[in-house]
Amino acid sequence: MHQVNEKNLDMILEIIFILGLGAGVISSRSVTIRNKITGGHFFMMFPSTSMTNFASILSFIGMLSIFAISICGFILFKWYFVIGVWMVAGAICRFFIEKKFNFPFEDIITLYYDVVTIVANAILWTVFFLN
Repeated sequence: MHQVNEKNLDMILEIIFILGLGAGVISSRSVTIRNKITGGHFFMMFPSTSMTNFASILSFIGMLSIFAISICGFILFKWYFVIGVWMVAGAICRFFIEKKFNFPFEDIITLYYDVVTIVANAILWTVFFLN
């Protein structure tokens, strides 16, 4: 087994941060576009009512995780790294993902992005509190 040193841990945390924040930006952009299309009446709909409730809770936690992951990023990394990741993630979402894929994404794909954001947020805060 390899020992994880401080430099490797920082690099792993940066990758987790980039993936988490990028997924959060994509998810929130997809929901924003869908909301504009529906005239402000967008709500994730699934065949089962329990799945709709679960999706609503997961989306809300995902939204909070975007802010929490940003705060954690400002604590763990340099401020310009966090701002840079926000700007690059927004640009990639706006100029590449929206143009190349069927955007806004389906509800289930948006939920997958929320899960990635929530998991990345949990990992970063866990590492922060354990160090």
